[in-house]
Amino acid sequence: MQIIDLDKENTKIYIDAITLGNFDGFHLAHQSLINKCICLGKSGVIIFKSHTSEVLESNKFRNILTMDDKINLLNKMNVDFCLIKSFDKEFLSLKPKGFLTYIKEKTHFKNLIVGNDFKFGVDASGDVCILKKFQEEFDYKLHIIDDQFINGIPIRSSTIRRFLLKGEIEQANLLLYRPYSIRGIVVDGKHRGRILGFPTANLKCREYIIPASGVYYTNVIYKNQLYKGITSIGENLTYDEHELKIETHILDFNGNLYGQELTLVFLNKIRDNVKFDSETQLINKLKSDYNFAKKHDLDLQLQDYMII
Repeated sequence: MQIIDLDKENTKIYIDAITLGNFDGFHLAHQSLINKCICLGKSGVIIFKSHTSEVLESNKFRNILTMDDKINLLNKMNVDFCLIKSFDKEFLSLKPKGFLTYIKEKTHFKNLIVGNDFKFGVDASGDVCILKKFQEEFDYKLHIIDDQFINGIPIRSSTIRRFLLKGEIEQANLLLYRPYSIRGIVVDGKHRGRILGFPTANLKCREYIIPASGVYYTNVIYKNQLYKGITSIGENLTYDEHELKIETHILDFNGNLYGQELTLVFLNKIRDNVKFDSETQLINKLKSDYNFAKKHDLDLQLQDYMII
């Protein structure tokens, strides 16, 4: 796959089919758009360097996937061209015709694939109706992919976000069609878990949306090896510590992980984050969490849909 930065390179390419958007999640609906492109010949996918909501709404916005994750997944899907573009004020100010002119001049696309709720141009003034009107002028064929549902739930990144923020990890995974995963670097902590008999890896992870506070059964990927994990997200209420932490006890693992990259794969929520009256109560609950993880099979495969 060839990666082209549209902000830096003046290269003009000729693509049979393109689709474009944030693609935050690469869920089943996104995959349908991309697979349609691939079926039509030489394929191209335009992804934005910053999520539109990050630019328009808040710099506190967090992603389901990073840019590196998206590029990696596109490569695994055998897309021919990945084109990355800043979603900046200049691009935001383009009217629908100017938007299409820019894309056409860069890619000379013959087919455009979008979802039926696709919006583009200044103030989201462009839609599929406008795209239909411009087909002849810009010499392309428009392909509109219908909404997709699982169990009556529309497959959308916004829906996945809501599930994650409520800690409903199984529902989020269902729409993603893979377990939700985050990557980060292990940093030093207070070593309290080690004292309690459950040493933890403390993950520094700022780019991803973090699931709701609670304790989760996770799989941990380290150097392409898979381990079972118990991941606690949130404040350490028992010790009145109010900094949000991501702490994972990795089963059957010994070694120094400081400064190393880990991927956490969220599979089940075990329980809510609660305050215990004593360390004895906390240790007993940690033993229960451990038993939950221990009895589950380590059957997750490092497949193409994973972010690593």
